[in-house]
Amino acid sequence: MKKTMYVILAALLLLIGNAIPAFAAETVTVSFTTDKDSYSANSKIVVEGTVLKGTAAGKGTSPTLTLKHAGKLIEIYQWNDTNIAADGKITKTIQLGKNLENGTYTIQISAIGAAVAATKDIQVTGYGPQKVLALNTNKTEYKTGETVNISGQVTLGTQKVANEDIIITVEQSGTKLGEHTVKSGADGAFTYAYAIPANGTAGTYKITAVLSTDKSVSVSKNVAVSVSTPTTDPTPTPTPTPTPTPTPTPTPVPVPTPPVEVAVPDVNTVTSQSTVITGKADAGATVLVTDKKALSLRTVVSADGTFSIKLPAKLKAGTKLYISAVSASGDSSKETVLTVSDKTAPAVPVVTAVKDLDKKVTGKAEANAKIIVKVGSKVIATGKADSKGAFSIAIKPFKAGTVVNVTATDAAGNVSIVAKIIVKDATPPAIPTVTSMTSTKISGKAEAGAKVYVTYGKTVIGSATVNSKGIYTVTIKKQKAGAALNVYVKDKAGNTGKAKKVAAKK
Repeated sequence: MKKTMYVILAALLLLIGNAIPAFAAETVTVSFTTDKDSYSANSKIVVEGTVLKGTAAGKGTSPTLTLKHAGKLIEIYQWNDTNIAADGKITKTIQLGKNLENGTYTIQISAIGAAVAATKDIQVTGYGPQKVLALNTNKTEYKTGETVNISGQVTLGTQKVANEDIIITVEQSGTKLGEHTVKSGADGAFTYAYAIPANGTAGTYKITAVLSTDKSVSVSKNVAVSVSTPTTDPTPTPTPTPTPTPTPTPTPVPVPTPPVEVAVPDVNTVTSQSTVITGKADAGATVLVTDKKALSLRTVVSADGTFSIKLPAKLKAGTKLYISAVSASGDSSKETVLTVSDKTAPAVPVVTAVKDLDKKVTGKAEANAKIIVKVGSKVIATGKADSKGAFSIAIKPFKAGTVVNVTATDAAGNVSIVAKIIVKDATPPAIPTVTSMTSTKISGKAEAGAKVYVTYGKTVIGSATVNSKGIYTVTIKKQKAGAALNVYVKDKAGNTGKAKKVAAKK
């Protein structure tokens, strides 16, 4: 029996020992800030953050930073344990490159064990337009022995770029058939004639043009090549022996050739802050974007199967975009529909001045937005703006000098910049006490730092500032004995208290 009890006790201790770590698991949290919210071209972004495991430094969590623009990864960086300070601090300086685009960039830091990654959007401006290559051929279908007349143009925004070297290559099934470098003319245009060998093979030929100074600027187009049928002198036809006329057979009904299936473009998320539309589609195809109203955009997919279309202006959240691709032979893909998501933060709430006697916070914000009132990180009260943007939120009166933070959050979860309000002192000081009085001096107690005034009728006959201990002494002009004098206090905020009436001494 005793041995059995020891076994049960040992099992319980083992069970408790295994269970405790599960309850002791520490939460991993990540937070960070940047030195600014907006950056110019080629500048540096300073990121300072904290990764914690419980209250200790987040060692072993491998915090990872990514910088993305329009869904495209610009930079990635991972801290190791030696880069994490004893208090969990982490830092990183990101150098913006030369060939980036203007717009919204997203910084995100994640860590192993963290339930939520920390994310922040920044704005980048100052980059100029990028060079663009256009590429055309005189036909889309050729026979061996024919010449492909290639033409194109180099542009930079609305300008034509002259004296630019363009490398043109022709490939079939990954095998390079030819390469030639041409130079753009004064109008940015270039041409090249590629002769298909007479003994060439049939198939799809891929023509690619790329800038020699920037290999990231390229464009491709596919053409179809078939084998030419050789012609020979006709052989004299012998006189045929008459034969009975055979019974004609029915002419078969031709089966229509099915259209070539073009892949539907794979489009990245478009938000109300996006300045470009990006995605993937068949190389050489033309991507079309429209809202079926006023917007109509197009671009040719690059050789690597990606495309990027600059927007003339940011799109309104909820806008529906209809996107399709058209191949070089004119076949169209099915249409994909994309809705612009809301990433635009509401405007900063306009808050009416708050006094220490007020029992509500009022103002105007985005219609139907959620209004949050905080002191520090503590939520004091919440409310909602009406359909016209007006809000009124009940509060308990704040102490004068309290800093109140008010934000607006829209239906999409976007949060406005904080409106900071300092609570004004509107409480009048208490009636002063008079502890001693002579014909030329009055002493007593009042609100520290306030000013005490003594009047006879409407004339001020003396004043003094109350010291830090709340004691004052006012020197006055000698008055007729028994004259009615008023002693009152005015605080630093300009609030005036009720007067104490005293009679002048001899």
